[in-house]
Amino acid sequence: QVRCFTHVEDTVRALVELIELGRGVGEVVNVGSDKETTILELAERVHKLVNPNIALQRVSDPPPGSLTMAYRRPDLAKIKGLIGWMPYLGLDTIIEDVMAWKLQGGTIRAPSRTY
Repeated sequence: QVRCFTHVEDTVRALVELIELGRGVGEVVNVGSDKETTILELAERVHKLVNPNIALQRVSDPPPGSLTMAYRRPDLAKIKGLIGWMPYLGLDTIIEDVMAWKLQGGTIRAPSRTY
């Protein structure tokens, strides 16, 4: 499987710029990275940064016909054209920031409001 990962800071920056400049109103605008990473590459990078002394264990691929897509890469042409936006922070920074957040006691909380 191939995915593109984006740091939440880059995503927020893109959304703020779109709002402040009034661009893309009423349109679908992809925000993300177009840097492709396989799930195996992600696992190897996390492994290297977190604990290279433990063994990686490969799990089987999703069964054929499952809803998991093998390849996802956003088309960033529209956001580049609207505001010239590109993500700044790479995958290693994303992994390091998630690790730091988690080590500082970060937890995922349920939203405080209902929608």
